[in-house]
Amino acid sequence: MSLEKEQELIKCANTSCQQLKRPGAEFLRHPATKERVCRACWQYYYNKGKDREVKRRNEQHETNCGNTLCKILLLPGKIAAHPVTKERICINCCAYYKKYGRDREVVAGKLKKFTEPKARESCANTFCKQQYYPKDLRPHPVTKKKICL
Repeated sequence: MSLEKEQELIKCANTSCQQLKRPGAEFLRHPATKERVCRACWQYYYNKGKDREVKRRNEQHETNCGNTLCKILLLPGKIAAHPVTKERICINCCAYYKKYGRDREVVAGKLKKFTEPKARESCANTFCKQQYYPKDLRPHPVTKKKICL
């Protein structure tokens, strides 16, 4: 479209409407503000008593994962709800929370995976000799040896 033709076109006075038309072509006066509006905006105001809000189909709202350290863009079909806070998070963060019971952490731009301690200890109880991680063992009230829960 040339510059001359762009200057001849008139834009609808409704800020959410983007219609451009030639002067005098189906533009009506807004009942309240007396500005030029397109027929669709005029009809909407006439029927409902408020200005029309045009919703665009192509507009996508960019939303990131609710985990503060994860900045992954949420895509349709790849969204889950946080099990505790009910925020919208990515499916990776949701799976991590379900597996480890805590949110994922990011270190130097990469996601840090949870690593379990490799050293296991035996329960001091003579009848129970199962292997446990040190964090799962508690001191016995009398002997102070490490026993399982």
